[in-house]
Amino acid sequence: MSTPQLEEISAKLNELIRQHNQSHQEILELRKQLLLLKKEAEPESVVSADKKISPPPVVISPPTEKTPPPPVTRPAPADRKKIKQGRDLEEYIGGNLISKIGIGILVIGVGFFVKYAIDNDLVSPVIRVIGGFLAGLSLVGLAYILKEKYKNYSSILLGGGLAILYFTTFAAFDFYHLIPKSLAFGLMLVFTAFGVFAAYWYNIQAIAVIGLAGAYAVPILLSDNTGEIRNLFIYISIVNVGILSLAFRKSWRLLNYIAFVLTWGVFLSWMEDRYEAEKFFGLSLTFASVFFLLFYGALLAYKLIHLEKYNWRDVVFLLVNSFIFYGTGYGLIEGIENGDRWLGLFTLANALVHFVVTVLIYNRKLADRNLFFLVAGLVLTFLTLSAPVQLDGNWVTVLWIGEALVVFWVGRTQKVFFYEGLAYILVIMSFFSLVQDWSEGYSASVYLLDDKFLTPLFNIHFLTSFLVLAGLTAINFLHVRYPSDETRWQTLRNFGGVLLPSVLLITLFTAFLPEIQQFFTQRMVTTKIVLDGIDNFNYDLSSFSTLWTINYAFVFMAGLLVVNSRFWKNKALNIVAMAASGLTVLMFLTEGLPALYQLRAVYLNPGENPIFNPEASYLYIRYICYVFLGLNLWMNYRTIPIFADTRVKIALNLALHLIILTVLSAELQHLAHVINRAADTYALERKVQRVGFSVLWGLYGLFLVIIGLWKKLQYLRVASIALFAAILIKVFIFDLDKATLGNKTVIFLALGVLMLIISFLYQRFKNVILGDDPENEKTDEKNE
Repeated sequence: MSTPQLEEISAKLNELIRQHNQSHQEILELRKQLLLLKKEAEPESVVSADKKISPPPVVISPPTEKTPPPPVTRPAPADRKKIKQGRDLEEYIGGNLISKIGIGILVIGVGFFVKYAIDNDLVSPVIRVIGGFLAGLSLVGLAYILKEKYKNYSSILLGGGLAILYFTTFAAFDFYHLIPKSLAFGLMLVFTAFGVFAAYWYNIQAIAVIGLAGAYAVPILLSDNTGEIRNLFIYISIVNVGILSLAFRKSWRLLNYIAFVLTWGVFLSWMEDRYEAEKFFGLSLTFASVFFLLFYGALLAYKLIHLEKYNWRDVVFLLVNSFIFYGTGYGLIEGIENGDRWLGLFTLANALVHFVVTVLIYNRKLADRNLFFLVAGLVLTFLTLSAPVQLDGNWVTVLWIGEALVVFWVGRTQKVFFYEGLAYILVIMSFFSLVQDWSEGYSASVYLLDDKFLTPLFNIHFLTSFLVLAGLTAINFLHVRYPSDETRWQTLRNFGGVLLPSVLLITLFTAFLPEIQQFFTQRMVTTKIVLDGIDNFNYDLSSFSTLWTINYAFVFMAGLLVVNSRFWKNKALNIVAMAASGLTVLMFLTEGLPALYQLRAVYLNPGENPIFNPEASYLYIRYICYVFLGLNLWMNYRTIPIFADTRVKIALNLALHLIILTVLSAELQHLAHVINRAADTYALERKVQRVGFSVLWGLYGLFLVIIGLWKKLQYLRVASIALFAAILIKVFIFDLDKATLGNKTVIFLALGVLMLIISFLYQRFKNVILGDDPENEKTDEKNE
């Protein structure tokens, strides 16, 4: 850069500095003048004019002569919201709720007035009817006058007027017989048509609902039980066409649902009370088809024309409509002669209807993929049902679980939730179908000849159970193998995550139960002996059936706990398994122990069952049960640590000890009977209950104290004290007055010795007991 350029830039910079200093001096002068003016305006303030003022770091804006007006105070947003809510509530109550209550009270008042007039015969029936019509028409006319300015209020008056007109027409026909049925029907039909028109005119759905209710009330109110069912169904069809057209035009979905419920409700009620296959089969199937197609077409047309996606309500509506029609048609066809031959064809016809709709949607691309898969799913469902309806129940179950597997695989891999949801339904259906197969298949065979008995595990019913288990296993594998990250239906998928393994485990557990029971039932049938024309069976085998059912449950629950603790490590499953184990133990205590008692009594006293000779298994079966019970209790004891709550752990441990004590008491009674088999049974039982139980419980209380001291478990020591308290109450209230002197001696000596031992243990291990509490440990250290 040349020298002249440097000098030019330097000169400009100096000029800017000079201007800046001059501006700074002017600012200081202005501030001095401002302070002087303020001092003159406010003499009480002390301000030194010649005081040197340091330049502020910021520029002060020049003062204004006028004081700005105070800002307008407005409510905070929260306050404004409260005010708005208050106003909305006031408007709702004053402008809407009160009017509805008022019109309802008015209608009730008219009813009371009519009743009063009837009871007191104030006016003739003709005047009453005329007055009712005038009241209804007056409300309708007033509603018309007020429509422009008070639309909502006007609509309420209109609804009340229509209600009065309906009631008055019915009274004129049924109560007073002033008008014939045809005229009453015509008047009510006119009122219904007017109600539908008014709903369209007002654009208010509530008026249409009133008209719809009135339309369905007409045939019910005017019925004279002449059986003119054809006219009734034609009338309902015409009403549905009008109502569904209005619902379609105004997008009033509530009308669809109400018409659906009322239509099928009337139809099914009539079938329940008045249907006769010989007279009404063709008529019933025809109108059931008409109703089904009306609602099916209305829903599909609305979705296709408005290009709306399906929601869960639409899915439920479509499925319920389809299956009500299928169930109704199935029942109608099954009720006629040789109807079973046509059930498969009827099922195929249902599949064909849905298939035509599927092809129409697919070729013309009329809707989203969800609608396509929904209707395609119905095709698949009815195609699958067409074969089972011609087959036995076992094959129905197998085909349903097979369909569930295929549908679940397509739904999960292709991310089509409707298919996955359909699979959940099919899983539930197949499970209940399997339960029905068990109840019918296993119970029927006991009446067959010996060579027709079911072979354990190798029969059609267990084969069905095996195939269902295979299908459920595969579905659970797919559920784990292809996890879904879809969030829209996560709640229902979580439900499926609980449903699928639950159904699998329940089916696995239950599949063997009827096999065990059937085995002993068939053995009992083979023991049949006819004496004096009476069939005699060895019913002791039913006790064995009960005991082996409980043993199987013990093994299953223990195995489930082992597998879960090593592989799955699912805490919820552990809790469920422990709860099921608890129920099984309860079943053993309430049913198993009495069964063991019965078998022992039969073995020790053969005279109670003189026809059949009891075997040694009547006695040693109890020890097999104890082994399975011990296995179950041990696995539950090993699982208790999963609970974080100490109180739950304590409660479960105490429950285990209570179960053990109950079994020991039963075993004491058993040993007393075996050793003294010649003694009087009832006298021996009373002796054991008065003396033996008290001594046994005292020994177990001592055992609890020892374990409580050894493991430093205070709750066991407290349980021991509670047990001794129970023993003392039992002795003094129930046993003392009836016990012999020898029994009293044994009881008191045993209890005294045991209580002294416990007292000694408490004294001997005082530091251990106090050591349970950290504060007590510190106290002991100071004392030492």
